[in-house]
Amino acid sequence: MNLSQVKRAIVSAQSLAAGRHNVLDAAHSDVAADGRAVPGPRITVTLKPDLPGAFPIDSASFDAFRAELAAKEVAFFGRNIFQSFGVGPRRFLASQSESRSRHVAHFHADGTAGWATEGPVRHAFIPSAGIAEPTESWDSDGVVLRVLAVLQGLAEHAVSRAEASGTATARLTLDAGPNQVACGLASNSTSSAHLVFSSTERHTATGKAGVLLDAAAEAGPGLVQAAAALLADCFQNFGVVEAEQLTLDGRIKLHSWGPRNRDQVSRWAQSRGVEIIDAS
Repeated sequence: MNLSQVKRAIVSAQSLAAGRHNVLDAAHSDVAADGRAVPGPRITVTLKPDLPGAFPIDSASFDAFRAELAAKEVAFFGRNIFQSFGVGPRRFLASQSESRSRHVAHFHADGTAGWATEGPVRHAFIPSAGIAEPTESWDSDGVVLRVLAVLQGLAEHAVSRAEASGTATARLTLDAGPNQVACGLASNSTSSAHLVFSSTERHTATGKAGVLLDAAAEAGPGLVQAAAALLADCFQNFGVVEAEQLTLDGRIKLHSWGPRNRDQVSRWAQSRGVEIIDAS
């Protein structure tokens, strides 16, 4: 391969990557702007396979899609997550209800998918403030749980319905919502009250990460690894290096979760073959 061919190959690869990111960003914008979602703080996760898959948009596949999601139990969310269904341009639509829905998702024919869910914002205290006045902050446990559940659902769509494989790019956005105050990150892993541990507050924070589709769809260590990378890229907007509840090599740090979440996280990890460290 001569120099000219190398240059053309580089340009072609850059163009292909830019195209994938454009598709990812468009899908992210579409589901984030879906008017059926409840207003207020919102978490949006989108996933785009690097090599597109395909599944048919027809009556038979729509009936199967609707029956499957209506009966599905989603980790950390439970049942009855999706009860309203529709069709959009080259995609199926699902939501918990027709309006003010806690969950809204778009499942595209090429394996791309986006899911917006109600964001866990609560009152928390700033340890160094010396005052008892609480501030609005993201509950970091709630964010991590939602990202694990949603990312697995999106990867499962890409693998099981669209038969995509290989790698994908995921995007995560934490959005405090219009007319809302900027939020930091809070945890109650070391106290009975939620304490803010981030150094920066943001109205919106976004992260991106690569995902191994098959591993993420299986909801084991590969999912934890992908979620940890995605959360780290997002949390760094708050001045936090990574999500303390997960490790980048796919393990659960149980002591970094709040007490009320430790049992369910431990049960989930054990059922999925995910290693738990610092369990004491």
